[in-house]
Amino acid sequence: MIGFFILTSCNNKEKEFDENLRVAYTQLVKSLVTSTDVCEQVSTTWYNAIQNRRTPSGKYCNDFNEALDELFTSLRQNGVIDELKAQSIGLIETASLLVNPPDSRKECYDDFVELVSIAKQLNRKASDPSGTYRSYNDEVHELAQELTEEFDKFRIKYSQFTGYQ
Repeated sequence: MIGFFILTSCNNKEKEFDENLRVAYTQLVKSLVTSTDVCEQVSTTWYNAIQNRRTPSGKYCNDFNEALDELFTSLRQNGVIDELKAQSIGLIETASLLVNPPDSRKECYDDFVELVSIAKQLNRKASDPSGTYRSYNDEVHELAQELTEEFDKFRIKYSQFTGYQ
């Protein structure tokens, strides 16, 4: 009888972990889509400011900072920056529900924390671009590539927990 109780308790803890993981995984995907989109807009805006001396609205600009200011003003007005922040906070809050995973999910938890760490770096690049045009794009590309590789491994390795193939 005691063995049954322990087994049931373990199964419940695994089920709870898996449910929280699915929610966190979905939030991670949404966050990545938003961060990637903003990073692409930053890169395009930066490029156009350097090459064409134009802001996103087509106005003449003296430097890329003017163009990026216009972009971020627009992103704030459209709620994208707030969404980016909310997704980041929500991801951390949901990921915190995964702390102290059952032994059978410890490796999954560690791998997910690594994904969240990389995603947070990409999120920071989206919300606070810095460096030169080239260094920014190199860093974003490197993060995106690392994230894609780790994400693919995670998805393959843990699809039975996340429910995603």
